[in-house]
Amino acid sequence: KALYGCIQSSRLWFERLTRVLRREGYIHSPTDPCVMRKIVCQRIFIILIYVDDLLLLMDHREAKRMEMVLTREFQWIVMSIGSVQSYLGMQITLEEKRVTVDMIYFIEQVLQPYTSLKSYLTPGTTMFFAVDDNSALLPTKDRKQFHTTTAKLLYLAKRSRPDLLTTTSFLCTRVKAPTQQDNN
Repeated sequence: KALYGCIQSSRLWFERLTRVLRREGYIHSPTDPCVMRKIVCQRIFIILIYVDDLLLLMDHREAKRMEMVLTREFQWIVMSIGSVQSYLGMQITLEEKRVTVDMIYFIEQVLQPYTSLKSYLTPGTTMFFAVDDNSALLPTKDRKQFHTTTAKLLYLAKRSRPDLLTTTSFLCTRVKAPTQQDNN
């Protein structure tokens, strides 16, 4: 909570984390300070930083070493080592000469509360963009769910489904006072 509670917290965290990583031989990418890399004997190890979530792309030995370093420095961490990883709603599968990234599980979780959704061939069909001023406001609980779902859809649209952006952008304009019509 402290990380998200103060304006300076995230910067102080990033500086502390990257100081530890630099001490371990990692350097910032010249194009993105949230990507750090280390080259050892023609092997490239990469660490992606997103606030307090790290994705380590490295061999098993370096991963175990970094797990010990991070645990020593930050007391406790949650770490998963393997060829299938979940990171920021994406499932990343590493195979021989192939990497697959999908968000299928994330999409299923977003849609789970909406089991009775109607199906449309194209996002943004005529059901959108026409506002019924007589439609009743959603109850508080449903309003919060609508807001959360819209935020998740925006994340999804920006990450991997740009075809949803127009519709999601419209839904973003409706989160302040969503109606029954919006929820359909």
